[in-house]
Amino acid sequence: MLRRASLTLIAVLAAVSIPSSLAAPHVAARADAKKTTFQILALSRVTIPHDKAPKGKENKGDWISYRSLLVTVGPLFGKKKKFLPVGFEAGTYTFTSPSTAKIRSTATFQGQGTIKIRGPITDRKDGSSSIPIVGGTGKFTGANGMLVISPGTTLKAVNTYTFTVPATGVA
Repeated sequence: MLRRASLTLIAVLAAVSIPSSLAAPHVAARADAKKTTFQILALSRVTIPHDKAPKGKENKGDWISYRSLLVTVGPLFGKKKKFLPVGFEAGTYTFTSPSTAKIRSTATFQGQGTIKIRGPITDRKDGSSSIPIVGGTGKFTGANGMLVISPGTTLKAVNTYTFTVPATGVA
């Protein structure tokens, strides 16, 4: 269930400790598509709440626009050190009811392309949440998969991207 400590809680989407097995990109090849999994640390930089009446309480139509700096948590995109900037994420978090929400966001990775994240936030048994990945550009053209956000703090979040791209748009 979604809970609000404040409207800024949503802007980041959660944080997680990083299992070493997931710190570097993992690629599993198929004949027609390529599966990719990687993690990024999102650091909230700008959040703008839009709180409709009744004020101070989650309700349908409340939304938050946000921007986050994306940094590495392990080797990624040719960067070997941790905490190096690789892009940014910008989007909106919209309440569809007092306890449900959807995301419309784009993660932009410098020199790589973009990943589009769109749809309802689904709470999982382990306390994490998932949101569909529905497209992209550049090396992520045609991306289709899931973004998983684990429970954590309000100022930073580790997001796990798992998706496939057609053979013509390989990440």
